[in-house]
Amino acid sequence: MKNRLLLYFAFSFFVLSSCTRHISVDVMHPAQIPIPKEMKKVLIVDRTQYEKGGGKQVGKALEVLFTGKPIGGDKYGKRGCMETLNKLLIQNERITYANVEVIEIKNNNKTYQNLVPIPPSFLDSVCDKYNADAVISLEFFNSFVPSRGFNDPNNINGSDRAYVTTKWRLYYPKDEKILDEIEFQTFGIGYSTRFFDVPSNYRAIYNAGAQAADWYLKRIVPSIYTESRMYYTSGNKEMKMAKKHVEFNNWEQAKFLWESIIDQNDNPKLLRKATYNIALAHEQLGNLDQALEWANKSARSGNTQAANYIRILQTLINEKPLLEEQLKHE
Repeated sequence: MKNRLLLYFAFSFFVLSSCTRHISVDVMHPAQIPIPKEMKKVLIVDRTQYEKGGGKQVGKALEVLFTGKPIGGDKYGKRGCMETLNKLLIQNERITYANVEVIEIKNNNKTYQNLVPIPPSFLDSVCDKYNADAVISLEFFNSFVPSRGFNDPNNINGSDRAYVTTKWRLYYPKDEKILDEIEFQTFGIGYSTRFFDVPSNYRAIYNAGAQAADWYLKRIVPSIYTESRMYYTSGNKEMKMAKKHVEFNNWEQAKFLWESIIDQNDNPKLLRKATYNIALAHEQLGNLDQALEWANKSARSGNTQAANYIRILQTLINEKPLLEEQLKHE
């Protein structure tokens, strides 16, 4: 009996997956914290370079010696942080950077837990120099690469894992405020080949650093997220033709074909698919209210797949006023 159930579920999954496709779509979501409308340009500050000498340097040397962390791994990971932050700021609709070069400030604090804020006088002078409104500061960066044993199955193909802890602050000199302060951990995987590639442990730290920059910018400004959407591709010739239009991002034509299915058919199964797909087309065309209306039609017709999509659309509709407010700038 158990084997029969497993075969049934496996067959059901195969049938469902063979008549559906998933596409990647870009969706903008609001930031987690508000920033002033006047904030348009930011400076990027790297405050993670410690003064030479002292226990911090000795501690880092011991860490390299007794873990899988490579020499200079943190430096390579911070590069991933800063390169990613610059790239994302170029693409962002809300803010951009005031100066492409990262400003480095030496840190003479003994421990990062007691990291004092950047002095207001320095913030004022540097923001005046570059005509910046705010400063995004990477206050702390530390990576951890688990030691890999000779029989570690996770590293057979030259892969490594890294965990990175970062601390960030967002300074707003105009009001002499720290608008945001947070510490979190990100994860990265690195792969390498034998020929002219960066070692996998360095690549893992770089990727974890890049993930930290991506996560933090999404925290403070509205940002693009890549999400997955399912749609139906089989049932009749119009469904198969519409699939080609989706592949070329031609949503108007795909929607026209799906609407023609509703006009010409009374097959309940086909109608459930077509109404669901029309909802997706409206979302991609920016018509969220119409998308929700069609998704509800698909659900009422018996499409169990529509419930999750309805939740996604409702979230986007609820976020819309906040997103529009956050995108405003003076």
